[in-house]
Amino acid sequence: MSEERCVMCGDIIPEGRQICQKCEKHFKEKHFKGVDPEKQYRKVQELGAWMFGRYLVSLGILNLRHLEVLMAGMKKSIADGEKIMKIIEDMGVKD
Repeated sequence: MSEERCVMCGDIIPEGRQICQKCEKHFKEKHFKGVDPEKQYRKVQELGAWMFGRYLVSLGILNLRHLEVLMAGMKKSIADGEKIMKIIEDMGVKD
């Protein structure tokens, strides 16, 4: 049975985690310090998509150019979703 490894640095991690605590702390300090929770959520979505894309590249399913195109599409999709949510809020529609 192989050990679970951090997707960022390769250190051994407990089962169920994706990154080690050291990388998690570094990432939070670098990207989330002073950032509102809404933007934090978007950054986590983008990072997750990027890491999954890198995994597919490592398997040979995607190449780096495909990954660049997919990430650009995801960022546009998130921006479009935000525009739609703004329109819905402006209309006064509630959950």
